Amino acid sequence: MGRTQLERKADTRERLVRAAAELFGSLGFHSVSTDAVAARADRTSGAVYAHFGSKQGLLLAVLEEWRSETAADAEVELDAATDLDARTEALWRTLSSRTGERGDAWLMLEMELWLHAARQPELRQLLAERYDEIRHEMAHAFEEWAATAGSSLASPPDEMSTLVLALLLGLGLQRRMEPESVSDELAGRGIRSLLGLGAG
Repeated sequence: MGRTQLERKADTRERLVRAAAELFGSLGFHSVSTDAVAARADRTSGAVYAHFGSKQGLLLAVLEEWRSETAADAEVELDAATDLDARTEALWRTLSSRTGERGDAWLMLEMELWLHAARQPELRQLLAERYDEIRHEMAHAFEEWAATAGSSLASPPDEMSTLVLALLLGLGLQRRMEPESVSDELAGRGIRSLLGLGAG
């Protein structure tokens, strides 16, 4: 039975996002043309504009896919964690320590977005809103962790989420440059130290 038009559109969108993730992450956003993305996805460049409006729109779609996938992974891992050690390790794994080629590609894409946003005020605002949402979710989680531990955070939750997010991104990038310098144990200890809640 033939696929519906909606199914074909969804397939084309998925192909383009996957191709863009691979190319943007390995070659850089500015080095990749819409034609190259379309060719990798076995589609036309017109499909890129039809689905995303522009190459920048495609980049945002790729990063939104990353955000949704990461949030889903984090929810599963954090729900399974039984103590503070396990929670901080799950946070590190899902946000900054994704392994393999895909993990490297996602981190590189994140850096690509930061660099591009630094030159584009409109994109900078979108990125700021995205990180505000992430920090808000983290702040809520940290409040729950503190309540469970019968303790209090070292700083207000919104400030704490800013500090922890900076640590995660920085350690994630450093690990890609010098893998031996950032162990999972060190990352977890750093998060716990910032939170001020002690071991689980």
